[in-house]
Formats: sequence, C-alpha cells, structure tokens
Amino acid sequence: MAKQACGEEDVVVLHTTPQVAGQAWTTGLCDCCVDKRGCAEATFCGTCQLTRQFNFVLYGRNDCDPLMWSATLCMNVLAGHFPAATVAQAWFVRAQLRQRYGISGDVMSDIVTALFCGHCAIAQQYREMSIRGEWTSGFCVNEPFTMAHTPVPANTIA
Repeated sequence: MAKQACGEEDVVVLHTTPQVAGQAWTTGLCDCCVDKRGCAEATFCGTCQLTRQFNFVLYGRNDCDPLMWSATLCMNVLAGHFPAATVAQAWFVRAQLRQRYGISGDVMSDIVTALFCGHCAIAQQYREMSIRGEWTSGFCVNEPFTMAHTPVPANTIA
C-alpha cells in the first residue's frame, strides 16, 4: 500500500501484481468430464457455489452466506426467472479471478461467458481456485479439484 498526497487529503493506492499477465485459464470452459463433481455442484447448487466464490473473492470468507444466497435467488425470481443476479455475480467473480491470477481476457468476454455459459463458468472458476490453492469447498464436492497429470508420450517417429 502506498500513500500519495492529493491536495489536503491522502489517497490510499493499492498495488496488486498479477502472477503472469496474459496466461490462460488452467482448464477449459467445458472441461466437465475431468471434474464431474464440480460440474454437478455448478449445475445443481450453482447459486451456493457462486455465493462461496463471491464471498471468498470479496471478503476472504469461505462460506455460503444465507443472506447473499437468498438475495440472489429472490432477484432471479423477480427478474422473471432470468438469472440476472447469478450472471452479475458470475461476471464479477470471473473478472476478479482474471485480475487476481493474471488470466487474459476482457470484460465483454466475462459477461458473454457468464450469460451464455453460466454453469460452465462457475465450474471453471471453482477448478481454477482449487488449482491455485484457494478452494471454496461446496455441497456436492468434499475435496478440491486437482489436475491429473499424464505424461506426454515420447515421439516414436524415427
């Protein structure tokens, strides 16, 4: 944290350094076959998982806040069952994770992904947080996602 004088008031400027600018997500958006439990969580308990991610990114808490969960559900119902609140939360979390981990992309791609691939986005965000040691736990999953590293076959062409 650095302070800079601005007239008579002090302004606090936070400096965050992403890990590596321009890197890709560790797993693909549609990698549900490698993480069936995480995808089930995102599909059937998506509001709960997204609330956990939101609370972790915003407050550093790993919980499903009942008030946030209820507010999200109510706003979705009031919007005519269009998941407006879920899309907004998924977009926000996705943008925060991209910044936090130095993942390439932009606001428009985050919005489009959250809008048209919401469940897949929630699952991808869950996998990314797990891989980077910031697992948010869940109801359908009882352990963090880990990548199964398979050795690359040696080139057999002589």
